[in-house]
Amino acid sequence: MNQWIAIHNAFDPFESVPAEKLEAWYVERPHSPLRPLLNELRPEKTPSRTILVGHPSSGKSTELTKLATELGKQNEYFVVRIDLDQNLDIERANPVEVIFLMGAAIYKVAAAQLDKKPDPSRLEQLKKGLETLVQTHTGNRDFSLNVSDLLENLVCFGASLIAGPVGKTVANLANKVIRPFRFVSGTDKEVVRKLEVEPKIETLVEALNSIVADVQEKAGKPLVLIVDGLDKPYDPDIIALNFAERNYLSKPACRVVYAAPMWVYYSSRFAAVRQRFPVLEFPNIKLYERRKRQRNTRAGKRQSMSRRKRDEHGFQVMREIVNKRLGALGLMPDKVIETTALDRLIHASGGVVRDLIRLIRDVASDAEIAGASSITKKLAEKAVARLRRQYEAQLLPKDREILVKVHQTHQRTDDEICDLLLQGNFVLSYVNDEVWFDTHSLLQPFADE
Repeated sequence: MNQWIAIHNAFDPFESVPAEKLEAWYVERPHSPLRPLLNELRPEKTPSRTILVGHPSSGKSTELTKLATELGKQNEYFVVRIDLDQNLDIERANPVEVIFLMGAAIYKVAAAQLDKKPDPSRLEQLKKGLETLVQTHTGNRDFSLNVSDLLENLVCFGASLIAGPVGKTVANLANKVIRPFRFVSGTDKEVVRKLEVEPKIETLVEALNSIVADVQEKAGKPLVLIVDGLDKPYDPDIIALNFAERNYLSKPACRVVYAAPMWVYYSSRFAAVRQRFPVLEFPNIKLYERRKRQRNTRAGKRQSMSRRKRDEHGFQVMREIVNKRLGALGLMPDKVIETTALDRLIHASGGVVRDLIRLIRDVASDAEIAGASSITKKLAEKAVARLRRQYEAQLLPKDREILVKVHQTHQRTDDEICDLLLQGNFVLSYVNDEVWFDTHSLLQPFADE
């Protein structure tokens, strides 16, 4: 296969690292939450429900897949992983549907992997609870579930299918479920907020916990449920409904790790969540140290008190992300891309892994079109300019003003626009001893003017 086509296929910015590629591609990140999560989930400790937050495109899904594999290798847990984005209209996800699919996922994986099969009557109890709720409170009196069809289409995996040499099994399953599947109950945030619905949701939680108890007893080990996808909704109302207004997601009687939007960590609106769940942040990769505050010179010009110092470890981690994928293709990285070109792309990414992956794919396509044998800095600059245009095309004058302030102070502004810019990765967060902020590297040239 043409090397540029192979690179194009290996650098997909819109997919997390597939399970079968994890061993070859995974790179441990600075400030990775993996070890703290493994420690938090130890069998000897009281079960907790933990939240992982981070920027869009930061690599949370890959980290959760890695967590599942590490838990599976230890053989001390029964691990179930479900990505709700593959099973729901995630922008409308609510606790009713989340609780139901968590129970169904646990049952499906247990039925496939355990010698002692789970009790089907417990899944039937969960099913009837949902049907009663929907029929009573949505006006859809004919609502019913075909459990066999649901389990057939539900996308979820156990650690034994994610870890080790059976990754191809996961790949085959993933290919099988490319056809669209979206579980729809007909419930929405208005239904969930009704006071008279609360007892019925509590009944669903009880049915979920009945499945949990049955599976843990038959597995002979603690259950760990990894729930990806709840970081995708942008609607603050949906985020609040799932994590802040109601405590349903804190009630599963097992260890759970949820991916959640970054607002759960940064916004005062969700302070209650941090009283209910342990929250771990997954920051972007820091490429430069935070600059000191700027001051005005006598001439009235703003001057930096110190130049930005490059974080060599951050650059090396980003290089390794690229080099591992190229190496897995049998390619020598230094023959594929010049060092100066790779460093230019890393700088332009701002430490956002998806942006780096996207830039590598784009510049590989440019190299193929140009008939080049390797990626030069000139080709890298072309790809960077194209991605910068896409970012800048979305900015209004007020957005630019805020980005300049963030770049100068390394702090968020008290403007709702700043929150939107943070959500869209125009403003990025990093970690030293504390969290700080900066304008995305692609947008810093105008912020430095």
